[in-house]
Amino acid sequence: PYIIDYHKPILDNIKRLKDFGVYGVVIEGIKMQKKFPGLVKIGADFCYPKKLLYQHFNQIKKECHKYGLAFYCGENRLRNLGDSLTCCGTEGIEGFKHNTANLNHFIFDNKNYKFTPKMSERATSYCFKGILQHAGLTKVFIKSSYKDLMILCEKDKEKIKTFLGEDLG
Repeated sequence: PYIIDYHKPILDNIKRLKDFGVYGVVIEGIKMQKKFPGLVKIGADFCYPKKLLYQHFNQIKKECHKYGLAFYCGENRLRNLGDSLTCCGTEGIEGFKHNTANLNHFIFDNKNYKFTPKMSERATSYCFKGILQHAGLTKVFIKSSYKDLMILCEKDKEKIKTFLGEDLG
């Protein structure tokens, strides 16, 4: 998790990462359960403001590119700042197929927002349990497909605003 107090040391160590043979950097702002000075409430978490992270992450991205490193942004509110919408740096790895049926692709790359046949099967929506966190929803997960719940999310503009952060236009 990225902490703004370590911005300069991170920038100063990018070249060292390249020298060690690192392929790329994945970065995401820290998320806290309690309020701390300088953090804003986003959904259930307290996070750094989007504008601040954008400035910091953009500098880190430029430094990564200066040394030929890939830059991936795990911060949902800034995922499109990364070299790929796949935050973990797995895009292009032989044999690995990343999920493009997610809100980042829905918002930033709609033409590639596609469901796999497996995502239409019943009981594939359990990954939503971490987001929805309601004991009574287990029956819904068993009956629903991933695709069913993603289509519901597409229609919920308030959830999308929360997902992208406080200064969504």
